[in-house]
Amino acid sequence: MVRILIIGMLATLTWGIGLIIHGSPARAQDVTESLQGGYSPLMYSTCEEGLPNLRLNHEIGSPIAASMLGQLYENGHCVRRDIGRAAALYAEGAAQNYEGAQMLLGRLHVLGQGVPKDLERARQLFRLAALTLARIGIRDYHGMAMFHLWSGDVPRLLVEELSPYQEMADGPPERQYEFALRWREGQGLPKSREAYLSWLVMAALGGLPPARYELGLARLAGEIGMLGAFDGAEWIWDAARADYLPAQLDLARRFEGGNGTQPSAVQALAWYLIAQRNGAEVSEAIERLDSLLSEGERQVARRRSLNRILLSSPSPLEGTPMPPLLRP
Repeated sequence: MVRILIIGMLATLTWGIGLIIHGSPARAQDVTESLQGGYSPLMYSTCEEGLPNLRLNHEIGSPIAASMLGQLYENGHCVRRDIGRAAALYAEGAAQNYEGAQMLLGRLHVLGQGVPKDLERARQLFRLAALTLARIGIRDYHGMAMFHLWSGDVPRLLVEELSPYQEMADGPPERQYEFALRWREGQGLPKSREAYLSWLVMAALGGLPPARYELGLARLAGEIGMLGAFDGAEWIWDAARADYLPAQLDLARRFEGGNGTQPSAVQALAWYLIAQRNGAEVSEAIERLDSLLSEGERQVARRRSLNRILLSSPSPLEGTPMPPLLRP
């Protein structure tokens, strides 16, 4: 009996690595649900034990199941080899916008196997697959193509469609941030909050202050999970310390009003002073806080605004190891 332990293990390892390196919460959820839905027997079972579970998931409409089942028919694993049946299954998955099925069906159109040879149709399918991968923020496009096709032989047409996104993923964070904004605003791309956040994460991890600030806001809004040691407040704090004016004004207002943090007029005044030196018109806010603070507190705020290190050092006024953090 044919076992497909290797196929199952490779799929699991590839998706696991993809989640860690490339980061896509939505895709991670898809894979988790797939495994919980009955694909896991394919990893460790005989064909007789695992194939019925795969067929069941196909019957309830899973595009991933259709793609996996199509691969079995194409390669003659667990079933009699039938390229035409494989192509039909890939078409089912492709119609549900599953990029793996789009790549597999496109490859068959390139080869003329099971479907007519049609390079234009292949390119259309590859373009859709590339766009889907870009939406979930993949970083290794060629690697994903090899994974889905189970081969190092990736059609040239597919490489051409993937290359622009690979260049952006490999490029400077400024390009990634610009691409994120295009997804957010729907500029030449389908409007997608998921895609915006995926590329925003890339730009933020690359150190770009605007991206770090917006990522902090998204984290505080509960749109994205914690990344490493940085919670939402730390992303905003980091952007503010990198002289990103919107983040500085955001912190000043939060500390002044106690919005998401303990109110601190001293911290608010320090950030307003920093923002003022960066060109913000905040004289009214500074005068307002000056009237509320003692001379000693005003001097503390001014020292902190001139020496950024003091903004993260122990505060004699608040008695905390660092300024209060914002929390969702």
